[in-house]
Amino acid sequence: MLNAVINSAIKENIIHYNPCRVIKLPKLEDYERVYLTLSELKSLVQTDCKDAELKRAFIFSCLTGLRWSDVYKLKWSEIQESEGKYSIVYSQKKTA
Repeated sequence: MLNAVINSAIKENIIHYNPCRVIKLPKLEDYERVYLTLSELKSLVQTDCKDAELKRAFIFSCLTGLRWSDVYKLKWSEIQESEGKYSIVYSQKKTA
């Protein structure tokens, strides 16, 4: 987004160069992802929750790998059944 604003300012002759070109971004360190184990998920299933729908959505997210925002937007038409197995036909969009 910032890059688009700067490029627009250059195009409109507000500024003459992109100052971001001289900035060196720090390299992001690799990190280890931490996942819930199957036994932890089973414990969550047995745990009481004030909002049952939120609990089901969270567990669904854990089991599918979908982000909360994607689970929230998911439609029944994106879930397909074939030979007794279900698949999610969904195009995930990354946020900037």
